Amino acid sequence: MVIMTFVMQKYSKYSNPHAMHRYFLFFFLISANLSAQFTENWDDSSFSTPLVWQGDLDKYTINTVEHQLLLTAPSATSEAYISTPSTALIDAAWEFTVHMDFNPSGSNYAQLFLACNQATYNDKMEGYYVMVGDTEDEVSLWKREAGNNLKIIDGRDKILDSPSVTVTIKVQRNSVGNWQLHTRREGEDFTLEGEVLDNSISTSNYFGIYCRYTSTRSDKFSFGPVSVLGAAFVDTVKPLVTSHQLLAANQISLLFNEHLDSSSISNGKFAIEPDGIHPDKVVSNNRRVNVFFNAYLQDTDAGLLSVKDIRDKSGNIMNDTSLTYRFKRIKLLHSKVLDPNNLQLYFNKNIDASLTNIAIAESELNFSTPLFVKDSTLLIRSNKPMLPHQIYTVKLTGILASFGDIIKDTTLNITYRPAHRFDIIFTELMPDETPNVGLFHSEYIEIYNRRDYPINLDGMKLIINDKESVLPNYLLSPGAYAIIINQKHLDNWPADLPVIPIKSLPVLTNSAGTLILHHANNLVSDVIQYPIVMDDGGFKASGGWSIERKDLNNHQPDYNWGYAMHLDGGTPGTENSIHAQNPDTIPPRISYLSYIDAHTFKIVFNEALKNTDTFAPSIIQVEQATVSEIIVDPIFINSIEFSLEEDIPAGQIFEAGFSKAISDFAGNTLNNSVKDQKLWLRLGVPETIDSFDICINEVLFNPQPDDVDFVELYNRSDKTLNRSDIYLATLSHSTSDILIPDKLKRINNKNSLFFPNDYLVVSSDIKKTEAKHVQTNSTMLNQASLPAMGNDEGSIAIAQNNGLIIDYFIYSSDMHFELLRNKEGVSLERVSPNAPSNNYHNWHSASQHSAYATPTQQNSQYSDYAPKDNGDWVSLEKEAFSPNADGTDDFLRINYSLGEPGWTGTISIYNRYGRVIKTVVSNQLLGVQGFFIWDGTNHNHQKADMGIYIVYADFFSTSGKRKQRKIATVLTAGRKK
Repeated sequence: MVIMTFVMQKYSKYSNPHAMHRYFLFFFLISANLSAQFTENWDDSSFSTPLVWQGDLDKYTINTVEHQLLLTAPSATSEAYISTPSTALIDAAWEFTVHMDFNPSGSNYAQLFLACNQATYNDKMEGYYVMVGDTEDEVSLWKREAGNNLKIIDGRDKILDSPSVTVTIKVQRNSVGNWQLHTRREGEDFTLEGEVLDNSISTSNYFGIYCRYTSTRSDKFSFGPVSVLGAAFVDTVKPLVTSHQLLAANQISLLFNEHLDSSSISNGKFAIEPDGIHPDKVVSNNRRVNVFFNAYLQDTDAGLLSVKDIRDKSGNIMNDTSLTYRFKRIKLLHSKVLDPNNLQLYFNKNIDASLTNIAIAESELNFSTPLFVKDSTLLIRSNKPMLPHQIYTVKLTGILASFGDIIKDTTLNITYRPAHRFDIIFTELMPDETPNVGLFHSEYIEIYNRRDYPINLDGMKLIINDKESVLPNYLLSPGAYAIIINQKHLDNWPADLPVIPIKSLPVLTNSAGTLILHHANNLVSDVIQYPIVMDDGGFKASGGWSIERKDLNNHQPDYNWGYAMHLDGGTPGTENSIHAQNPDTIPPRISYLSYIDAHTFKIVFNEALKNTDTFAPSIIQVEQATVSEIIVDPIFINSIEFSLEEDIPAGQIFEAGFSKAISDFAGNTLNNSVKDQKLWLRLGVPETIDSFDICINEVLFNPQPDDVDFVELYNRSDKTLNRSDIYLATLSHSTSDILIPDKLKRINNKNSLFFPNDYLVVSSDIKKTEAKHVQTNSTMLNQASLPAMGNDEGSIAIAQNNGLIIDYFIYSSDMHFELLRNKEGVSLERVSPNAPSNNYHNWHSASQHSAYATPTQQNSQYSDYAPKDNGDWVSLEKEAFSPNADGTDDFLRINYSLGEPGWTGTISIYNRYGRVIKTVVSNQLLGVQGFFIWDGTNHNHQKADMGIYIVYADFFSTSGKRKQRKIATVLTAGRKK
C-alpha cells in the first residue's frame, strides 16, 4: 500500500521564530504496516488517543495548548518511562524536541528509545536510544544489547552546557543500517553529530521516553511533537546456529542467531550421527537450546550432532545442520610410582578438586584418600610401603572430572622400581652437526634403557651446561634407544625413529660440555663431560660425526667412546656402529687432593665410585686427627670432601687412608700407595712459596708425535705448597740483572698440594703423558696449558702471580748427549736439584734405560751435589763411568771446592798417550764450589775408547795463585744386565 503523509505543526515555543506558522514537514513513499510510523503532536490530554502510551503515566502530563509532554513527577530522585508501540527501523526517521529547564548532568538526563524490544524499562531492554545530557553535555546515539550499553555516535561535547536547554533532534537510518544523528539548537540549523553503520539489532517493538532526575528537577523536563517514519523489519532470514559447545559429558548447548518458535523444538529434531541417537530431553529459552542424553557421549574427535526443522518467530525454517564436537571421557593416561609409598596418577582432563566418592582398592597396600596435586594429577599414598619389583593391582572408581564425567572402573598394575645410577645412560651425542654427512642436520642426544623393565621418562631432567629441560611422558622399553632433539628440528626426522622432541632444548656446544640426566627424584642416572678421552678421529673432529659409546656396561668414559663408523655419520636410535665388548678393568685412582682450609680437604678420583651412599666419616682415617664429616659429590660421585675436628698445624703433614675398599661400578678396587695395608695420602696446610723452594727438574721440549711437552718441577723445600700458586712462563727478555717473564700460565686452580721432595709434572695432556711414560705417578701429574716451547731451544720459568721468578732454565738441543742420533722424545734431566739451574753441566739427556724420560720419578741422571770433604780442591765423584745411556754412571762428575771466589779454570782429558782428546771447560770463571761433567766423548763428538784417562785441572786466581792436578779415571763398557 502507498501512503502519503502530510504533517502540520502548530506554532509553539519549539518552533523557529523566523519560520512560517505552518510548514510542510516532508513526504515520502513507503510500503509497510501502519504501526511502523506515527506522529504524536500532544493534541489530546489522554495517553490513549491517538496513540496508546504505557508506563509511568502518573509522572507525565500533556499540555495540549503548547503541544508538550511535561514531566510532572513528585519531588524525589527517581526515573520515569513511557512507551508506545513502534516497529519503524527500515528507512526510518525520528524527530523530536527536548527542553530542560536546567543544565543537564550525570544525575539529570533524558533517553529517547527509537527502537526497543519491550514496553518497560529494565535490564532486559535491547534497542537504540538517544542520550540527551549526561556528564559530557552532549547528544549521542547508544545501543543497548545483552545488558550492555555502547555509545555508537559520540556527539559534540558541551553543546547542552547552558542553564536552560532546548534542542531538536533528528535521527535517520537507511535500509542497510547506516545511522545519522543531527541536532539543532534554538536559532541554529541542523548539525550532523555523526554517523555509523550498525545492524546488530534488526527489530523494534516500541518507542519510549525516559527521564532520570533528582528531586529539584522532577518537573523541569518537556518534550515537543514526535514524528516517527519508516517500515518495520520483515524477517525472511532462516535461523542458524551461531555457536555450540559441550557443557557436560551428556549435554550440548546451542545458541541461535534469533529467537525461536518453541513449538518447533522437540527431541526428534536433534540426533547424534551416524547412529541417529536422539536426546532424552531438550530445554529451550529464546535463542538458547540445551539437549540432554541419559548416557555419556561416546569418545570421539569428530562427533556430529544433526539439527533440522527449527523455526524462528517468523516461521522461517533453518537449513539442515551438522555440528561437530569433540569428547573424551575422563580416563587414566598413565601412572608413576614415585617411591615405596606414593603413586601419582595422570588423567586426560582436569579432576574435580572435591575428590568426593573416589575409591581406590588394593588388597595389600591400604591406600589413603588421594591428594589433589594439580589440574589432571592425583597423588595417592599407601600406608604400607611397596616392595621393589613386586606387582600390585589397583582399582580406581568414582573419579570425577571437573567437566562432570566420571571415570569408568579402571584396573592397573603398578610396580615400584627403585631408581639407580645408570638405569638410563647416554650412548651417542651429536654436538656438531655441520657439515651434514648423511643424517638429519640437527644436534641429538641418544639415551638407552639398560634395565629389563620399561622406565617412564616423565619428570626426568636433562641438564645441558647448567640449563635444564624436563622430559615428557615417554615409556622407554627395556634395551631400547630414544633420541632427544630440539622440537624445531622434528620435521627433519623420520617418523619411524624413537624421537623425543623437547621445546627450547639447550644447544650442545661443539667443543666441550656437560650433560646430566636426573631421575625424577633427583638421583643422577648418568653424566658425561666432553671432550672425552678417545682415539683421534682425524677429519671427523671437524663436525658432522657423532661420538658413540662402545660398551654400554662400561661406565668409565676414557677410551669407551669414539667417533661413529657408519657412513651416515651416526646411528641414532639403533645399536652404535662401534659397539664392542670393552670392559672396565682399570682400578679407580686418586687424581688429586684439594686443600679447602686447615681442616677441610677434598679427594678427587678419576671416575665414579660405587656404594657411596654407604660411606661414613669413618671411611677416611687420619692418623693424627679424627674425621667429623664427609660429603660425596652427588653428580659425578667421584670426590669426597671431608672435615677434621681440628686444624692441621702449619708445617706438619698428616697421613690418611681408607678404612675399606674403594671401588668403581665395575668392581675394580682403588690401587694406590700402601702403608700398613691401607691406601694412604698426605694432608697439610700450604705455605707461601719463596725463591729456591721449587726448581725445574726435567724438560721434554721436543716430544714424539704421540706425546706432548712436559715440565717437571721439584719441591726441594721442607714446606707444603699450593699448586695453584705456581705459574709457568717463557722469558721474554733477560739480562744479567733482570728477568722478565712472558704471559703467565697458572698450572692449577684446584688448590691441590705439592709436598716436600715431591715431583710435579705439568703437561698439556696428562692422558698422553701417562700413556707414553708408563711408570708415571698420576697423583703428581698436573694438566695445564704450557707456554710455547721450541723444539731446538727456548726458556721456561717458574713464577708467582706477581711475576717474581722462582727458577728458570734456558735450554738448547745442544745440551743433549752428543752421541744421541735422534733427540726427539728425549728429555733433559737435571743432574742435581741443588746445583745452579743454568749450569750447562747440570743437565743431561735422560737414559735409554728409562725410555728417555722419567716424569714424576727421580731422574735417571740424578746425582746429589755434595762435594766430598776430603781436603781436595778437585775430585771425581767416582773413579769409573760407563757412558752407555743406561742411567747408571753415564757421565763423570768432576767436583771442585776452592774456598774463595775469583778463580778461573780449564779441565782437559788426556788419553794414555798423553794427547788431549776433550776440553771440558776452558778458562771458565768458577764459583767457590761446583762441578763439571765429561760425557765420555772426544773433540770429534765420538765416544772415547774404553780405557784409562787423565783428568787435568789447571786453575788460577786473580791474586796470582795457581792450582794444578791430575786424576786418573776409567771409561768402561758398564755392567751387563
